[in-house]
Amino acid sequence: MNNTSSYNKVQEPLKPRSSVELITLSLSLALIIALSVFGNLLLILSIFKNERLRASFANKLILSLAIADFLTASFPMSYQLATVVNVNIISNGGVVCTIGGLATYSFFFTSTFTMIMLCIDRFVALGYPLHYNLRITSRVKIFMIAYPWVHGSLFAILCGSLLDINFDPKGLDCGLGWHKRPMAFTLSVLMIHVGMPFVLLLVLNTRTLFLVRAQNRQILHYDKKGMTDKSGVINIRAKDAYRKRAKIEFKLAKVSITIVFVFLVCWTPYVVTRSLVFMGLKLSTGILSAGAWVVHASSFANPLIYSSLRVDLRQAMRNVFLRHKVRQSNASVIELENFTAKRAGEQLSASFDSAHKRSPHATKLMLGLDN
Repeated sequence: MNNTSSYNKVQEPLKPRSSVELITLSLSLALIIALSVFGNLLLILSIFKNERLRASFANKLILSLAIADFLTASFPMSYQLATVVNVNIISNGGVVCTIGGLATYSFFFTSTFTMIMLCIDRFVALGYPLHYNLRITSRVKIFMIAYPWVHGSLFAILCGSLLDINFDPKGLDCGLGWHKRPMAFTLSVLMIHVGMPFVLLLVLNTRTLFLVRAQNRQILHYDKKGMTDKSGVINIRAKDAYRKRAKIEFKLAKVSITIVFVFLVCWTPYVVTRSLVFMGLKLSTGILSAGAWVVHASSFANPLIYSSLRVDLRQAMRNVFLRHKVRQSNASVIELENFTAKRAGEQLSASFDSAHKRSPHATKLMLGLDN
């Protein structure tokens, strides 16, 4: 059974992109792909090469997220870049249209639900540190890592077997054709994969911040009792402790706001543009593609956000990058030395040949061959 359809092509003429639109979309997506591949690959190598980092469950979730984003940049984004350059690849539907459309949904949903698992783990670790091992058991850890991948795979399998993946002449891409689906189906998919994750990210990050602030106030309250002099004035040690905890709160608040803000910024253009099309409003292919491109930006934003949570992870990434640069530098030096030695040998050989032609006997004396 062919799961793709090209009937839209018959109903509506295919309008090619303008040269400016083609160049702008191609360059922007190519930049996003390059940043995503580099950032996520660096993060993956940093965790794989460091045994201490691999021991942390939070880093395993970050590794799973990095793999999902790396695969997203490697296949779905590269596929979309190819279709921007040559839309004829998918304009008639077919296997490429089906696989590309389903892979895009699958990897993005895997990445989104892995982000939720990371926030859940951070919520329990910071909000209830004494109960972490009781709540995040080995089975829970396996579930938290596996569920996003299972969810994304099942969505692709079910949609690929039960629904048609159509080429959309309006957006010049392949997808489920939300404006042609029942409203209940479209809204349910939107709420499960965009609305619910946004609410969970907002609630979990806000709740984590409040719990940490409450813990810090309680700790400082007990510290003040043992850090005051006879006159009741708080000493320098208490002030330093207060500053450190205030700094931790500020960093946590900054990261929490960034996570929610980036998710909101990345998904809002896509949801708005698709909702307008669903309601019958006509938008240009450039606007529809730009809405999807912004979602792709989360693939290189995620490594920046989650690596900022841990100093050791940032240091490991820096070490991997610098080690690679040192190897490249050493290889360049060795190559230059070999080239220089080869050139010197050629010049020496040429000088001997020239001297031999002028005076064979003198050349033998120089080489010690004349007895």
